Amino acid sequence: MLKALRRWWQYRTGQAATPFDGEAPYYLFSLIFHVILVLALGSVFYHASGPPLLMLEQQPATELIEEIELTELAISDLPQEEIGDLGEAMDQGLQNEASTVALEPLSPVMEHQWIDDFGSTFAPDMDAILAAEEANPNLIVRGTSGVGVTGASGAVDQITDEILRACDQGPVLAIWLFDQSASLQPQRQEIKQRFERVYRELDEILGVTDPGKPLKLAPLLTQVYQYASGLEALLEKPSRDIDEVLSSFDAIQDDQAGIERTFAAIAQVVADNKTYLRDSTLSAKRKIMLLVVTDEVGDDRDLMDKTIDICRRAAAPVYVIGVPAPFGREKVQFKWVDPDPEYDQSPQWATLDQGPETLLPERLKLGFFGQAEEDLDVMDSGFGPFSLSRLAVETGGIYFTVHPNRQKTGRRVSAGETATYAAHINYFFDPILMQRYRPEYINLDRYQKTLKQYPHREALVRAAMQSNVGALVTPGLRFPKLDEAEFVNTVSTAQRAAALLEPQIEQLYAILITGETSRPRELVPRWRAGYDLAMGRILAAKVRTESYNAMLAAAKTRLKFEDPQNNTWQLVGAESIEVGSRLANLASKATEYLQRVVSEHPGTPWAMLAERELATPLGWKWQESYTQPPPPPGMNDNNNNNPPPPSDDRAMMLDRKPRRSPPRL
Repeated sequence: MLKALRRWWQYRTGQAATPFDGEAPYYLFSLIFHVILVLALGSVFYHASGPPLLMLEQQPATELIEEIELTELAISDLPQEEIGDLGEAMDQGLQNEASTVALEPLSPVMEHQWIDDFGSTFAPDMDAILAAEEANPNLIVRGTSGVGVTGASGAVDQITDEILRACDQGPVLAIWLFDQSASLQPQRQEIKQRFERVYRELDEILGVTDPGKPLKLAPLLTQVYQYASGLEALLEKPSRDIDEVLSSFDAIQDDQAGIERTFAAIAQVVADNKTYLRDSTLSAKRKIMLLVVTDEVGDDRDLMDKTIDICRRAAAPVYVIGVPAPFGREKVQFKWVDPDPEYDQSPQWATLDQGPETLLPERLKLGFFGQAEEDLDVMDSGFGPFSLSRLAVETGGIYFTVHPNRQKTGRRVSAGETATYAAHINYFFDPILMQRYRPEYINLDRYQKTLKQYPHREALVRAAMQSNVGALVTPGLRFPKLDEAEFVNTVSTAQRAAALLEPQIEQLYAILITGETSRPRELVPRWRAGYDLAMGRILAAKVRTESYNAMLAAAKTRLKFEDPQNNTWQLVGAESIEVGSRLANLASKATEYLQRVVSEHPGTPWAMLAERELATPLGWKWQESYTQPPPPPGMNDNNNNNPPPPSDDRAMMLDRKPRRSPPRL
């Protein structure tokens, strides 16, 4: 450096012709070298200070990204390509290649068709609904299903918090939609009582009814609708008057037709209030929040995708105060008491559609030994019915599963304990634990693609869709051998019951076995539990039925009494399999599947069903005993006792109130 400065000073004082003085090539080389060195060091510094490398880790499907920014979606004029893709994280780390099962493809649901009997205004115009000068910049937050509460008032309290948070961002229009089903009458009254208190609190916080603030700028407006097969606004226009809103609750009428067009009502309500989605001379731009109160799934589930599309584009979250879906089932028994005290007040049972919790069936309809399928305990799935839950999740809302018996977690709830106007659900589970088993809230197309990618998933769904198999509900277990011919005939009759079941069980087993090779790659707890339970149960049914049949066949020729005084053979359960190594191997496999469900998924419906299956031995063995022969024909064995006189209930009937059957709910 000093040498360079000296050269430069000699040049300035005339002692040198140039500052390089014949050494220009060396200076040029040095300059180029140092420039390259500086650039290289700068590049290293830039990369070192940049963002850290992402560490990818395989996660179960339930670990979802809860907030996803979707541009050009909220109040957008652009057509939406596909509904149901908020759950892409479901497939993180699950992209292994898998061969598909050589079975016919699942049939898609029917094409969406709008029904126009709400009146001439129905069949909403998408462009009119979504007309806005600019897209809403808000993020669409993925919602939640399976928030369990014991009463509707608890859901109202949480919804109040949601309204407050929304009002922090700007004016809000809260729209309540009440299902007119007669079974919801108690819930409507409970909501009204809670509604008054929370709205008074909202008024104190937000100044909702402040007369000094123009109506257009009121932070919260409320509208109330009732719906069944039709839709009716109970307020002439959205109001900030709390008393006016409360009085509209009293105008809700029970509907006796039993038709609930929930999705059409929601879509129509967004259309009716589309002017609030943008600034106008009459209203300021508002966020619409839809608050639905219902105890059924809705009779127009084919409009689900279209309704989700409308609500998402309008950035309108849907909050549902609903009911829990029964685990893997569609229908439940509902406890109804006539609301008119002039009629009989004894409980009656009606059937309601409140499930299932998944898009397609994922649980076998398979009876337990000695128990018909319709007699099985109905269990809480931990979530609401799929269609309404998906609507809440994909619009950023919440589905609240309301049941008054929910606090009785961990034990069986009897029919007598079931609250009036509630479904008879025997078992409830920890809602926090059940969140690991949340269904995939995606559309049919994505769901089917997932099934094709994982053969064991497709096998489970196919078996569940085709299953409606009983069991050896009342199998013959005791066979007196008083007469050889009669004994053989009785055994043959019992064999026929098993022979009828064997092909049905074999068909389901043939479907499920196609997915066995891909099952070890499954990471999602719900699918792991579902497939393992199905395989364990179908194997158990196969072993019990075939070994029962084989034991009966052997009884016709091989059985000899050790005690010559005995005259009866009786089948009893046994842990060992006495009719061949093939069935013994299948029994061992069934036990392995079922025990894995119990150990990996404790405290869930899958574990409870597996434990019940394991409680009954898979094998059989013969025991001999003695049966008293019947008396000879003609012998009178009633000791000349006269039959009791028939009871006279006429006096009791005079005091009994008239009885009405439950309406269509």
